[in-house]
Amino acid sequence: MRHPFNVPMTARRLRARLDALSDERKARVVSYIDRDEFGRHATVCCKRCGDPIVDGRGRPLTLYAELTMQFEDGSYHTTCLCRSCAGSVRTLADLEELYVTDLCEMLEDEKFLPGRCPLQEIDARVPKRVAGIWTLDKRPVR
Repeated sequence: MRHPFNVPMTARRLRARLDALSDERKARVVSYIDRDEFGRHATVCCKRCGDPIVDGRGRPLTLYAELTMQFEDGSYHTTCLCRSCAGSVRTLADLEELYVTDLCEMLEDEKFLPGRCPLQEIDARVPKRVAGIWTLDKRPVR
């Protein structure tokens, strides 16, 4: 079930990034990973439309696509979406929304696996451009 994130105030930079999003974009920053009671990822949905893209056994479905964004510091981040939504990412605001959603999900993962993701090292990165989009069948996205 998709639900809004409750980002604790201890994650100040992430809270500031969430607050900077427009109200429309803020409403779309919801959990896209269903977890079992141990924090394992059960299913993954597209973070924009909510369609399932990874089944309960961790297998990508035909809608699955990956978008890689480049940041101002030259680093990269790859995130998953459905094919349709990946093709609709056009602006820096779109990239920021996707990245903030992923950061919130990483913060959620920290509850189950502390220290797994170096959030303090990556939460200040600013997206610069889409570096590429890939699908399972290698067909063009747009």
